[in-house]
Amino acid sequence: MPAIKGLINPCFSAISRVIHRYKILEKNSGVVVGVSGGTDSLVLLFLLDEYNKKFKLNWEIKPCHIRPDFPGWNTDFIEEYCRKLGFDCKIIKIEIDGRLVSSDKKCFLCARERRRRLLEYADSLNIFKVALAHHLEDVVETFLLNIIYNGEISTFTPAQPVIQGRFLFIRPLYFLEKKHIVNIARALNLPENINKCPYYQLSKREKIRNFLKEISAEYREVYNSIFSGIFNIKKTYLPYYK
Repeated sequence: MPAIKGLINPCFSAISRVIHRYKILEKNSGVVVGVSGGTDSLVLLFLLDEYNKKFKLNWEIKPCHIRPDFPGWNTDFIEEYCRKLGFDCKIIKIEIDGRLVSSDKKCFLCARERRRRLLEYADSLNIFKVALAHHLEDVVETFLLNIIYNGEISTFTPAQPVIQGRFLFIRPLYFLEKKHIVNIARALNLPENINKCPYYQLSKREKIRNFLKEISAEYREVYNSIFSGIFNIKKTYLPYYK
């Protein structure tokens, strides 16, 4: 794939930054990769595979898709894509739709269930790291979500311990901008939104995303600016409890 080689370098640079700074994937590590079927997770799997081969790290990569019982959900493309990369994708079916209909925390409940199942699968393989495809824009959106809706200054981290530190959610694309993912997805001819959540328009994240999109029309660096601010906390200008 000669055309894609030039697109990979900035991605490898961002992945290396996470790996070396947060020590998330040593040589000979095992990792379960959450593959939702969206372009972010498909590109994550591709990049981890390429990175693994280039630097001869001998990672044991295990893609896994949590299949919700949403109408029309199809996993054929996901399984075929994984096979082309040389992987068998584990498909885990969950019954979640009926529990979401009357809930006002649809995204939270669905995400919690999917991550629980990913951890269970990782545990069955004696693997303790689960890779998720969150990128720079996701970090910023979560930061604003937590401020506006939860009243706290927080976001997710590149390496996030869970279950008393037994498992680690890792985010290799943490420092990567969405535009790089889009470019690689196009080079790989990946379809967009092959399975769309029926509730996506109701999500608070979608509202934040639209809000930032409106601002970015005037200030293109809004995402990068907020992301930089997360690492540039001026404590002397913030109140605190004694």
